[in-house]
Amino acid sequence: MDQEVTYQRTEKVSDPRAGGGTIEGFKTRILKTIHYETRVISTNYGPLGLKDTIDPDDARKALVERSWAAIVHPNQEASKAEDAQFKHDMTTIELKIRINQLRVIAGLCAYVLVFIKELPFCRPNLRFAMRITDEWDRIFREEYDIPTATDRKKIKLRMLFDLFAVESAVVEKFFSCMESSVEFEDMRPNDDGSLKEWDVTQLADVVHNLQRHLDMENILNAWSHNIDHIPACTAIAFHLKTVLAQMHGDAIDLRRLRTSAAPNQPAGRLPFGTNEGDPTVQPAQQGAAPSATGLQFKQIITEGLTRSGCSELGGQLSARRQLRNKMSHALVDSVAGSAARARPGETETKRFERIVSTNASLRQVHLPNTKRPVELSPAAVAGSHLPTLDEVLNSGVPQNLLDCALHGCSESVSNLGLDHNLAMIGMSSKARWEYKKVKNSAYPGPVDWDFGWARFKPPVKGKAQPVTTDLPDAVGPGAAPPQAQSAAVTTVTGTPIGGGGHGKSVWMRAALQVMAESNNGEVFSMPKDKNVTAAIYRDVIASLADANDRSNLARVPKRRDDDFNRIRALHSDYSPIDAQPQGKPVDPAVINPDCMYDQGQRVLSEKYKTPAQNQRIGCGVPHEDNVYQRRLDLLNDNCALPTCVRPQQFAMSPPVEEDKEGGGIYFNKWVSAGHAAWVVEIAAMLKNVPGLSGCHTLLTPDSLMVGSARSRQNGAHDDPMADIDGESWRDPVRRPGEDAAREAADQTPMPSSMAAQVSSPHAGEASSSASSLHPTSEEARAKAEAAPLRQNAAIDSMYYEWDMQATALTIIANDMFHFDCEEEFDAAIDNYPDVFTIDPNAVPGTARKELLARMLRDRPQHSLRFPARPGNANILVPLTRAPPLEASRFVVANKSDANAELSLRQQYQLLQQESLAEGCPLSFASMQYANAESKLKNTNDLDELTGNLFARSTWLLFTNKQLDARGHLTDDEQARLCDHGLYIRLQVRNARASDPDGPGQAYSKHIGKVPKARLTSMEAQERMTISYADDTAAGGEEYGDLHRERRRMLSQQQTNVMSGGEAIAAACKRRREAGLKPKRDPKLARF
Repeated sequence: MDQEVTYQRTEKVSDPRAGGGTIEGFKTRILKTIHYETRVISTNYGPLGLKDTIDPDDARKALVERSWAAIVHPNQEASKAEDAQFKHDMTTIELKIRINQLRVIAGLCAYVLVFIKELPFCRPNLRFAMRITDEWDRIFREEYDIPTATDRKKIKLRMLFDLFAVESAVVEKFFSCMESSVEFEDMRPNDDGSLKEWDVTQLADVVHNLQRHLDMENILNAWSHNIDHIPACTAIAFHLKTVLAQMHGDAIDLRRLRTSAAPNQPAGRLPFGTNEGDPTVQPAQQGAAPSATGLQFKQIITEGLTRSGCSELGGQLSARRQLRNKMSHALVDSVAGSAARARPGETETKRFERIVSTNASLRQVHLPNTKRPVELSPAAVAGSHLPTLDEVLNSGVPQNLLDCALHGCSESVSNLGLDHNLAMIGMSSKARWEYKKVKNSAYPGPVDWDFGWARFKPPVKGKAQPVTTDLPDAVGPGAAPPQAQSAAVTTVTGTPIGGGGHGKSVWMRAALQVMAESNNGEVFSMPKDKNVTAAIYRDVIASLADANDRSNLARVPKRRDDDFNRIRALHSDYSPIDAQPQGKPVDPAVINPDCMYDQGQRVLSEKYKTPAQNQRIGCGVPHEDNVYQRRLDLLNDNCALPTCVRPQQFAMSPPVEEDKEGGGIYFNKWVSAGHAAWVVEIAAMLKNVPGLSGCHTLLTPDSLMVGSARSRQNGAHDDPMADIDGESWRDPVRRPGEDAAREAADQTPMPSSMAAQVSSPHAGEASSSASSLHPTSEEARAKAEAAPLRQNAAIDSMYYEWDMQATALTIIANDMFHFDCEEEFDAAIDNYPDVFTIDPNAVPGTARKELLARMLRDRPQHSLRFPARPGNANILVPLTRAPPLEASRFVVANKSDANAELSLRQQYQLLQQESLAEGCPLSFASMQYANAESKLKNTNDLDELTGNLFARSTWLLFTNKQLDARGHLTDDEQARLCDHGLYIRLQVRNARASDPDGPGQAYSKHIGKVPKARLTSMEAQERMTISYADDTAAGGEEYGDLHRERRRMLSQQQTNVMSGGEAIAAACKRRREAGLKPKRDPKLARF
């Protein structure tokens, strides 16, 4: 980060004497410098830089605020063949050229960064960028409960703004493409085709263009990189919380209630299993509860779920999350929390209706493909706050108890697996976690527990403890009863978290428990497969429990004893205290939730027998409307299930706290449930993102896969190269006479034009199975490639990757932009009729609209920092995402910003910078400091801006104003500014230079004849793949040449990337198993 360093250097000096001669001596000079850089340290320790044997303390935790750690997991598939291939590639001319290009870019960027650091007034104005990122932080804090960066971490964000602006400006002039380089006079070739000699003055254009290159794409990527600087938002913290959520009962799933109708059901009766006297399936185990046949618990993902279904599901979960997080954010305030408390006799839905009726913002949600937020009715919003089936089951309610309750039955406590300590709250004693107990009573009720915090039950050393699963996938006709389905017992013996723990700290014991649960397969853990060490777990858990770091704080329920006046314990027909003199509690005969029966009777109440429909279905929350769901809503509406009652007030607190009594940790259940739902929402949303939709992730939870994919992951993996041997896999399609054309094409690489935001010529390539690599015909191959990319394509698993949270947040932030550029593209049709041609034979007006629609559809896209996964191809290409054409968020741009004022530390840093730049000490009252402060603060820069903060037009006005104030707004720069992000002029230059019969334009003589740039964004590649498959099936060739070229490039990339790796290793392994001698790869022959 930014720090001051003082050096003392002693050197020998010679002092001439007046009469002649010199006097030798030594002089000590004091050199003061400011390091504005990032130092990289590589260790095998955790994020706090400590060994496994050293416990973190408060002094070490301060390091988290001043640094960040990137967990780089080892490549488990590395082989000697890959090392040999890497050594071979390092000797090739092509790779040496790329390395030299990277070195030149890094050197030029460093030169410019040093220059603008010494002269701060040459830096780009960061006010608009900080305004956008602060608004993103606010939105994600309120609607997602995502922590925001601290002031120290925002120093790095400002550094990233400068870095990305410099990189973009350097690449535009020197390395992007000929179409952009010839924009600058000193980059135009001489008559003999050579470039002018290098001169440092060529960087003057780079400095002038810095403000323009702090555009929406660079702002987005800088903010996205800064997400990893927040400890609670890192990938390792995300996956650790996923493991902790599963350990504390929150499954990564979204189950729903379904009915299975019985045959010959008499008319006028309720669904089978809900009428009194309906038959039940008797349990296989003696003493187990019977199961009615009309109810099924279904997983979120089943056979037949499509890409469009995943998108719809993600939107529904997003709506529910927004409503709940807005409510929790509003209830953090003590005044609002007091007003939101339940009144006597008020149900949960009525309470939430009263809260949201006076606050319109709590009723608004942003749904996919909507221009403006949708405002829901108070009844629909109130219904969305009721616990779902998953939240009820994850809160500890046994499925067999819920099964009996929804069928209107009572059951004995012994059959339900409850004991006298947990019977009144309806929680299974077989759960491997427990709530925080705040009071000790002879017969504990809801008031004796804190349902906001839970701890994992550690296995006791030397004692076997059963591990059960109370949540089977389905209950219904032909299925085993709940008790029988959960009868599988696993014996675990280990060391407890609590107690002595052999001198280990609380955080290390918790880390060891997480590793134990991950290794024995009780929970899904991606860090386990990434070889994450105990030191990493320990440091992340300790960081999440640090209350002094505000970036770790989350909204957690605030417990008060009077909250339990409305919570109803489970009822029974017995007295909890026996009449014996000992006064010992006895097990009840039968038990059931409140509000099932009429007062004092064992007859189902009418409101429970035929409950009314809840209106939460109006906001799209995924659940099925049936009598079982209505009964569950009725129980939750009347607080009849104590463990899942909604909180009335929230407080800011770390999600992890120390268990001082047991020596372990408590994990907040509200955060745990929200995180589990957030994981499912991300997995569903990313499955429909172009560039990620057709891929098959290697590690995915079982609940996010259908049966066939689950069996593949848990059993033998499908080898995508199973039918490939030797060299045949590298070039699947070979046509007569095509090899010569390919070799010729290899000599002329495709131009990387900014006009099309080219990310890769092979992006979007997808293959649904190994068989698609060797089709029987071109038509079959095209269909196989296009099949997983269609919206109605059935999926076998959702998307699950290491950086999935950061990817989702970046895409969501990108979709908040408004690319209001229709007028610019419409004007381009008139200004460049030779490039954007309208069919003269078409219907007047229709052809122009169709052309404009295509231009807007193929608009430039933002290149994100995450890799795309085009099918099974093992290639590295960037993920692209187009900014929306419609505004989904409207935020006033000229809102006052706290960044207008500098802190004392920032003022001191600025004074030191100006002193170094001037070469003499300065004071705060000096004119030089006043000018620098005015440039950096820019207190009135946003005052004159109007419109939407996220609109491109607003950024254009701000940048135009800054360039004008700096004296950089020349005619050429004005033209570049108006075309920035649209790159219409680059498209025109490329089209004219690639047309052999085109007219000679101003820049054509400098560019020469070049290949025509092609669209290679992920969205365009998917569209062309599908269109080519449809066109091939119809006997046409609309995208034939382009598709074959893209496939050739893909095959070439696969050869370069994979030939020395897993493909050759797999082929050799298969030949050895078949008793054949492995083939020698030609590229490895020299080794």
